[in-house]
Amino acid sequence: MVMVISFEPFLAPILQVKIPLLNAAIGGYTTVTRMLLESGANANGGLEVRDTLTEDSTVERKCPLAYGMSKENVTLCNLLIPYGATLDMPGIPDESLQEAKGDGLDSMLVLLRKFGIETQ
Repeated sequence: MVMVISFEPFLAPILQVKIPLLNAAIGGYTTVTRMLLESGANANGGLEVRDTLTEDSTVERKCPLAYGMSKENVTLCNLLIPYGATLDMPGIPDESLQEAKGDGLDSMLVLLRKFGIETQ
Protein backbone atom coordinates (compact mmCIF):
# COMPACT_ATOMS: atom_id res chain seq x y z
CA MET A 1 0.00 0.00 0.00
CA VAL A 2 1.26 3.46 -0.85
CA MET A 3 -0.10 6.50 0.88
CA VAL A 4 -0.67 9.40 -1.50
CA ILE A 5 -0.68 12.88 -0.05
CA SER A 6 -1.64 15.98 -1.96
CA PHE A 7 -0.56 19.29 -0.56
CA GLU A 8 -0.07 22.88 -1.45
CA PRO A 9 3.62 23.91 -1.57
CA PHE A 10 3.26 26.33 1.33
CA LEU A 11 2.23 23.41 3.55
CA ALA A 12 5.36 21.35 2.85
CA PRO A 13 7.35 22.62 5.85
CA ILE A 14 4.61 21.51 8.24
CA LEU A 15 3.66 18.25 6.52
CA GLN A 16 4.87 15.32 8.58
CA VAL A 17 3.62 11.79 8.05
CA LYS A 18 4.47 8.95 10.38
CA ILE A 19 4.79 5.56 8.68
CA PRO A 20 6.58 3.28 11.15
CA LEU A 21 8.25 0.85 8.72
CA LEU A 22 9.36 3.63 6.39
CA ASN A 23 10.76 5.61 9.32
CA ALA A 24 12.61 2.54 10.63
CA ALA A 25 14.14 1.98 7.17
CA ILE A 26 15.11 5.64 6.85
CA GLY A 27 16.86 5.45 10.21
CA GLY A 28 18.50 2.11 9.42
CA TYR A 29 16.92 0.52 12.49
CA THR A 30 17.05 -3.15 11.51
CA THR A 31 15.77 -4.47 14.83
CA VAL A 32 12.70 -2.23 14.69
CA THR A 33 12.23 -3.07 11.00
CA ARG A 34 12.31 -6.79 11.82
CA MET A 35 9.78 -6.37 14.64
CA LEU A 36 7.42 -4.42 12.38
CA LEU A 37 7.71 -6.96 9.56
CA GLU A 38 7.13 -9.86 11.93
CA SER A 39 4.05 -8.02 13.19
CA GLY A 40 2.64 -7.82 9.67
CA ALA A 41 3.85 -4.46 8.36
CA ASN A 42 3.76 -4.15 4.56
CA ALA A 43 7.36 -4.37 3.30
CA ASN A 44 6.39 -2.12 0.40
CA GLY A 45 4.57 0.45 2.50
CA GLY A 46 5.66 3.75 1.11
CA LEU A 47 4.77 7.31 0.58
CA GLU A 48 4.13 9.32 -2.52
CA VAL A 49 3.94 13.09 -2.13
CA ARG A 50 2.24 15.06 -4.90
CA ASP A 51 2.22 18.76 -5.58
CA THR A 52 -1.19 19.43 -7.12
CA LEU A 53 -0.15 22.79 -8.55
CA THR A 54 2.35 21.56 -11.14
CA GLU A 55 1.91 19.55 -14.34
CA ASP A 56 4.40 16.91 -13.20
CA SER A 57 2.53 16.24 -10.00
CA THR A 58 4.84 13.64 -8.46
CA VAL A 59 7.29 15.36 -6.17
CA GLU A 60 8.81 12.51 -4.25
CA ARG A 61 8.40 8.77 -3.80
CA LYS A 62 9.74 6.79 -0.90
CA CYS A 63 9.80 3.09 -0.09
CA PRO A 64 11.71 1.16 2.59
CA LEU A 65 13.88 -0.85 0.18
CA ALA A 66 14.95 2.23 -1.78
CA TYR A 67 16.04 3.89 1.46
CA GLY A 68 18.01 0.83 2.47
CA MET A 69 19.72 0.86 -0.91
CA SER A 70 20.50 4.58 -0.77
CA LYS A 71 22.33 4.01 2.52
CA GLU A 72 23.99 0.83 1.19
CA ASN A 73 22.47 -1.00 4.12
CA VAL A 74 22.78 -4.59 2.92
CA THR A 75 21.43 -5.97 6.21
CA LEU A 76 18.26 -3.90 5.94
CA CYS A 77 17.74 -4.79 2.27
CA ASN A 78 18.23 -8.49 2.94
CA LEU A 79 15.74 -8.23 5.81
CA LEU A 80 13.06 -6.56 3.65
CA ILE A 81 13.31 -8.79 0.57
CA PRO A 82 12.00 -12.07 2.10
CA TYR A 83 8.95 -10.12 3.27
CA GLY A 84 8.18 -9.18 -0.32
CA ALA A 85 9.88 -5.80 -0.63
CA THR A 86 10.15 -4.67 -4.24
CA LEU A 87 11.17 -1.64 -6.23
CA ASP A 88 7.87 -1.55 -8.13
CA MET A 89 6.94 2.02 -7.25
CA PRO A 90 7.14 4.12 -10.45
CA GLY A 91 10.51 5.83 -10.86
CA ILE A 92 12.17 4.03 -7.95
CA PRO A 93 14.25 1.53 -10.01
CA ASP A 94 15.76 4.28 -12.18
CA GLU A 95 16.37 6.54 -9.21
CA SER A 96 17.99 3.70 -7.23
CA LEU A 97 20.19 2.80 -10.20
CA GLN A 98 21.35 6.38 -10.71
CA GLU A 99 22.10 6.77 -7.03
CA ALA A 100 23.98 3.45 -6.81
CA LYS A 101 26.09 4.29 -9.85
CA GLY A 102 26.68 7.89 -8.85
CA ASP A 103 27.73 7.02 -5.31
CA GLY A 104 29.71 3.89 -6.25
CA LEU A 105 27.44 1.57 -4.25
CA ASP A 106 28.62 -1.69 -5.80
CA SER A 107 26.72 -3.95 -3.39
CA MET A 108 23.50 -2.17 -4.34
CA LEU A 109 24.21 -2.67 -8.04
CA VAL A 110 24.41 -6.40 -7.31
CA LEU A 111 21.06 -6.18 -5.52
CA LEU A 112 19.49 -4.27 -8.41
CA ARG A 113 20.62 -7.02 -10.80
CA LYS A 114 18.83 -9.56 -8.57
CA PHE A 115 15.65 -7.58 -9.25
CA GLY A 116 16.31 -7.85 -12.97
CA ILE A 117 17.38 -4.25 -13.40
CA GLU A 118 20.10 -3.76 -16.05
CA THR A 119 23.00 -1.97 -14.40
CA GLN A 120 25.43 -1.62 -17.34
